[in-house]
Amino acid sequence: MGSAVQSNTKCGSADVTFRPYRAVLVATRNNSKLVLLILLGLSIAACAGLSDPKPSDEEIRQAIMARGAWNPLVGRIELETVEIDTRGYYNAEKKYWPVKAKVTTKKTRQTAVLDFQIFKDDYGKWSARPADRQ
Repeated sequence: MGSAVQSNTKCGSADVTFRPYRAVLVATRNNSKLVLLILLGLSIAACAGLSDPKPSDEEIRQAIMARGAWNPLVGRIELETVEIDTRGYYNAEKKYWPVKAKVTTKKTRQTAVLDFQIFKDDYGKWSARPADRQ
C-alpha cells in the first residue's frame, strides 16, 4: 500500500525508512479531532440559540402595546406607538431580553423612553414587563 511513497535512506550503518503517509495519517487524525471539537461547540451554541429564540421587532412592539405603561395615580395607560430604541443581550439567569423603547401615549400623546423586559409567558407568548429599577 505504501511502497510507492516509501523511501529507504542509508544513515551510517542502519537503514532509515521514511513513510510520509504515516505522518499524514497522524495529522489527519489530529485535524479530525479538532474539526469534531469545533462542530460540537457550534452545535451546542446553535441549540442554546434555539432554546431562547430572539423576538422579532414586531413581537416586541405587540408585547409592549399589550402591556401598556403604568402610572400609580392613573393606572394602566394605553399606548399609541412603540419604537424600539435599544435591544440588549439575553439574560440567561432571569430569562428575558432587555429592551429600551420610545412609547407615545394614546390620550395625551406624550412620549417617554422606558425599559422593558421581554420574555415568553407560560403559554409561549411574548410578554413585556417594566424593567426593575435599581
